[in-house]
Amino acid sequence: MAGTSNFTVDVEPVASFLMEPTPLLQFGKTPRGKRGIGFVKAGTFEGPMMSGEVLGGADHLLVLSDGAAIPDVRLALKTRDGALIQMEYKGVLRASRDVMAKFATPEKLSPDEFYFRVHVTFETADERYAALNQAVCIGYGFPARMPNGNTGVRYDVYKLK
Repeated sequence: MAGTSNFTVDVEPVASFLMEPTPLLQFGKTPRGKRGIGFVKAGTFEGPMMSGEVLGGADHLLVLSDGAAIPDVRLALKTRDGALIQMEYKGVLRASRDVMAKFATPEKLSPDEFYFRVHVTFETADERYAALNQAVCIGYGFPARMPNGNTGVRYDVYKLK
């Protein structure tokens, strides 16, 4: 078929991020959808490209009329070796209302019950991580149980080769 090609996408793991957001501040129905803002109050990340602590950030979540949620997140990261990195991601979370109700108990969920994907960008002045400034990254999101027992979110982030 003209205009198509068969190729595979090679990725390499960046890190897994585990974060605990606050409950959403509900702004109600706006012209764009239902808006809520949640703040990240704790988090860590661990991986072959970087590891460290999520210092904080916010998700300006938008829920569309069809029920899909659009995360719009910016985070401040600090690596174990002291680099400061901004992480930004947008994406989509689609799940039935029944499945969304189970997000509070992530142990009862299977990843095939929902679609949670993000496009991730990084920004840093630290030369050790400068390659991330131009990297195209993707992530898979999952509801998760935090070490303190609270509900959080996990993202497994990969860099396209």
